[in-house]
Amino acid sequence: MKLIVFAYSQLGHDCLKLLLKREENVVSVFTHLDSPSEHIWFDSVAMLAKQHQIPVFTPEKPNTPEIIETIQNLKPDLILSFYYRQMIPQSILDIPSFGALNMHGSCLPYYRGRCPVNWAILHGEKKTGATLHYMVKAADAGDIVDQEEVEITPTDSAGQVMAKVNEAAQIVLTRQIQNLKEGNAPRIPQDHSKASYFGGRGPKDSEINWTQSALQIHNLIRALQPYPQYPPAFSTLDGKALWMMRSEVPETVKYPLAKPGEITAVNFVQNAPLNPALLSSDLTLSSSDLTLSSSDLTLSSSDLFRGSRDSRNKCENDNTSFSVEIACGNGSERIRITKVAMKNTPHQSAANDLEIGMIFQCQSEL
Repeated sequence: MKLIVFAYSQLGHDCLKLLLKREENVVSVFTHLDSPSEHIWFDSVAMLAKQHQIPVFTPEKPNTPEIIETIQNLKPDLILSFYYRQMIPQSILDIPSFGALNMHGSCLPYYRGRCPVNWAILHGEKKTGATLHYMVKAADAGDIVDQEEVEITPTDSAGQVMAKVNEAAQIVLTRQIQNLKEGNAPRIPQDHSKASYFGGRGPKDSEINWTQSALQIHNLIRALQPYPQYPPAFSTLDGKALWMMRSEVPETVKYPLAKPGEITAVNFVQNAPLNPALLSSDLTLSSSDLTLSSSDLTLSSSDLFRGSRDSRNKCENDNTSFSVEIACGNGSERIRITKVAMKNTPHQSAANDLEIGMIFQCQSEL
């Protein structure tokens, strides 16, 4: 049986690797050229295919007459898609006699569309998964062959959940590949009345709104970690992005009212892993029209991020870290931020961003 694989990203790489390890007859691979503007954190589908002497195609769009003719000439029995980023046209889906199937990163019919793992975390879901389904004209709407659920814990980042989904996808593929080849795979129609659909996310979608609840902000922060796999949640510092990298939701108690975005407490923790502050700035942190400041502490960003040599040494010797609590929601809630970094310019490399960024686990001038 001849297979054609459309694939990209880590899940695409790992599912292709699984097929090759099983010595499936993959006759060609369609993937994407890596974008210079994107942090490529995942293994290369193209490189893996070339290592196995499999022809690789990287069309800008898969719906051109030339690509359709190429696939027709290859006469595949089965087409499999793993995190390929473009819709495959019906004219291609109709070619293989055993069907064309896609692996989607949610438990369909929930979270159809783009970025399903990120959206699931943003909405506070406790589970998601991987679904193998037949491709039809509408995105992620075809009959389901199989799916595998995974747990989302309250502290899981998108990267951690994506790793679970990757494993779930491989479990489903292993469980069903022989059935697909024999034409015995299940076809379970989706309940379209339960379907939810979400689109892609842009940079502006990552900005924190301090009037949201602590849980909503926490979910946003972890839904956009780790960097550079995802663009982090941020506030702005005179037009510069201040990345919120890790957070906690304090115990549910009613705090005194404060302006959303106001720093209300600085917490020191002894005997904690330390990464001292490295960056200084005198700008004022804000998100939209909200100012992140404290009338009591009068903290500027230089207070938050500038560590004098003496204070850094003190933190290193005492193994001390710190976090800040920020008012949010209607002002009676708090979000605890335990790791932050600043992106200096939009053109620096990922490594340089982290070198010049700082983790505010050591405070100098309180």
